[in-house]
Amino acid sequence: MIATVVLAAGSSTRFGSPKLLAEWWGRPLVEWALEAAPPLGPRVAVARRETLRLRPLFAAHGFAVVRNPRPSSGLASSLRIGLATLPAEVEAALVLLGDSPVVPPSVVERVLTAYRRESRAAAAAYEGQRGHPAILPRAVWDDLPRTGDRAGADVDVELVECGDLVVGSMDVDTPDDLFAVAARRFGSLLSEEIGDVGALETRLADEAPFVLRAREQAPADSGAGPLVLGVLQLRERALAHGRMIQVVARVGDDYAALVG
Repeated sequence: MIATVVLAAGSSTRFGSPKLLAEWWGRPLVEWALEAAPPLGPRVAVARRETLRLRPLFAAHGFAVVRNPRPSSGLASSLRIGLATLPAEVEAALVLLGDSPVVPPSVVERVLTAYRRESRAAAAAYEGQRGHPAILPRAVWDDLPRTGDRAGADVDVELVECGDLVVGSMDVDTPDDLFAVAARRFGSLLSEEIGDVGALETRLADEAPFVLRAREQAPADSGAGPLVLGVLQLRERALAHGRMIQVVARVGDDYAALVG
């Protein structure tokens, strides 16, 4: 039996707001990790107190929620807590990060296949660089650190190249990270240099797709930053050029839109 553990107890200190509730394609960021979990076996999400309001979402995807009372002890402490809740018949745990929205089920399945074939720990790699998710057999659990952010990083694993399935695995620590991941997901640079409507019109006249970062409302203290443009206004301007838009990420008033 293989279980799934989603680590979702980060403090969101650098993010500035509850990270797991940031929007990714119109849904909470953490939901993408929940959906990537394989359909069989126990499911556990490790959260902190302020994310327990996500309990209905976890429950809808079949995840039991366990709280990390000391999340400042790092990712490793959450992993140990999650593993400790699993029943004795679980032979291995698939570990997913709640703030890494670009990992599709196809990556999970490839890592699981490697584990079943090699009967050893396995982790996804992207262009040779180790990433997530990882699957850890019970034999290595006692050797995992109890604190810190390395969690299972020191475990010897079978690296499973997944760079052909997704353009890199990346967790999200700040809103800037989220918007950069959104752009990279579509093989585009994030367009933040567009500072006014005139520059936007010029860019819309070019048929190449791009990801635009913009803001619904101007900040109170400064006019600097992303273009201030409501989503409906952007959609109207895009349609005038025969273009379509899709908001792919949002944090508060800031958003990133794919302009196709």
